[in-house]
Amino acid sequence: MAAFACVAVLALAACGSSSDDDGSSTGAASGAGADSGSTSGSSDPSNKSIVVFTPATSNNYVAMWTAAAKDTLERAGYEPRFYENNFDQSEEDQQVQQVIASGDRPAGFIWWPSDNPAGIASVRRLSQIAPVVQTNNKVLPEAQRYVKAFGGVNDYADGVATGRLALRMRDAFRAAGLRFHSPEGNALIVTYVPGYQAGIDRVRGIEDATRDDPFNVVGTVVTRFTSEESYRDVSQALPGLKDRGIDFVIAVSEFPAIGAIKALRESGLTPGRDVGVVTGNCQTNFDLINSGAEYGTILQSPSIEGQTAAQVLAKVLENGGRTTGTDTEYTLPADPDTVPELPAELAYYNYMPLPAIEAGKSPAENKRIVAESRLWGQTADELCAR
Repeated sequence: MAAFACVAVLALAACGSSSDDDGSSTGAASGAGADSGSTSGSSDPSNKSIVVFTPATSNNYVAMWTAAAKDTLERAGYEPRFYENNFDQSEEDQQVQQVIASGDRPAGFIWWPSDNPAGIASVRRLSQIAPVVQTNNKVLPEAQRYVKAFGGVNDYADGVATGRLALRMRDAFRAAGLRFHSPEGNALIVTYVPGYQAGIDRVRGIEDATRDDPFNVVGTVVTRFTSEESYRDVSQALPGLKDRGIDFVIAVSEFPAIGAIKALRESGLTPGRDVGVVTGNCQTNFDLINSGAEYGTILQSPSIEGQTAAQVLAKVLENGGRTTGTDTEYTLPADPDTVPELPAELAYYNYMPLPAIEAGKSPAENKRIVAESRLWGQTADELCAR
């Protein structure tokens, strides 16, 4: 195992421009809402029901997101109902039709699209009923008239933070004496399937963060949302990259990284010694960082994202849907001990903080770094692990 002369980092990631479960129910329903766009909504102000559309809570990140959003909404006096889809936009669209056909008029919606462009028609229909707050995937320009505000992760900023972490990883491996396969170091990018906006924005952030001192990217693996799928897809790609060699893996999220690490090990490479790995967010636990297999991650907590989205919707309903304009954004501070409040004047884009957790020089040091990492009064383990 190479010895790294690294220090712990828990720094707020730079915020880039956004230009760029409980009680779940599923199933299709007949009927659809009106097709024309609207931003006024027709919700009953005395109705405290909130409808939330998310991917399936079989995904650990979504499960933690959902629990936090539910708790935050209930504390604010609302009654949330959740509709889950298997990262499938057509299924999510059917659920929207089901809600519209039911005649229900909730106070508001939280919308987590599975395919951002393909879901715009559903957002348009929801906006005719009640205010919509989007989460997890940025609001596309053509959807801004239908979405009152955004609350959640800035995926471009997450990519920037991941790219900067990757640069520090390369410096650490170079200082430890690892011989790269190219002067810049050969890197494999592992990202999500086309159409999932988070992966698109994160890769763009990684590219921008490393533009002045780039890696030699030898391949990009696109995968879905489980470590098993990532393992399969990276395993299939590795034989074609054997002659070129891989020094680093930069994964947009934890499950792609977990699968990639398993595939690397089975190919005879030791992550943390032969290959450096960073990931765009924590998602299960910190065993890979603690062991040294993973160099670092971004503390993109699903709990904090769910809490942020719920807080933004509550603020939207409180202030009649007003924001300071679609070109405004606000990043909540990365306070280790205190949960911050949203500003009285709500920005359109409201982002959670994205501090980095950077590994130390030994498993014992890594465990200390993780144990001491805190955000909004909770430990990293509480925020990311189940």
